[in-house]
Amino acid sequence: MLHLDEERRSDLLDKGALTVGADGDEVLVGLSLAESHFYLMYEENPIEAHDTGETALYLQLKHKHLAARGAALLNASEASQITH
Repeated sequence: MLHLDEERRSDLLDKGALTVGADGDEVLVGLSLAESHFYLMYEENPIEAHDTGETALYLQLKHKHLAARGAALLNASEASQITH
C-alpha cells in the first residue's frame, strides 16, 4: 500500500492517477508498487537531493504513468460514446 495522507489520496483519485493493481496493491496508474513508491518519494523530496540516475528514472516513470492515464481516459471516452 502507498503511504499517502487522505488529502493526497483524494487528489490522486480525483485525477484518475490512483488505482488498484493486479496483485491488490494501491498503485499509480501504469506503475508497479515499487515504481509508485519511488515516483512519490522523488516528488516529495527537494530536487537538489536527486542524482542524474534518479532523475532519469523519475522521468521514465512519469512518462509511463502519464501515458497509462491518457490511455485510460481515451478508453473511458470511447466507452462513453459507445453507450450513448
